[in-house]
Amino acid sequence: MEYLNAHGYNTHFRPITLYKGDLHTYGIQQAKFGRYVNVPAISGNSDYGDLNFGNTKAGALLEIFDESLNEINTTVVWM
Repeated sequence: MEYLNAHGYNTHFRPITLYKGDLHTYGIQQAKFGRYVNVPAISGNSDYGDLNFGNTKAGALLEIFDESLNEINTTVVWM
């Protein structure tokens, strides 16, 4: 959050979303600055992922921002 504020992104007035590609899981977490999103990998599972995180599935993320409602609609597409 401090990095964002130092670079001109005032997170008090305009929350942001940080996206991270993740080989193992999908998840959305609310934080001080806005949202932190782990996007599922389209490559799916691996031996390492299965051993350390359980059976994982390939997936993708579709997000649509509705400006009139100031709302993000999120859909996970599992493959």
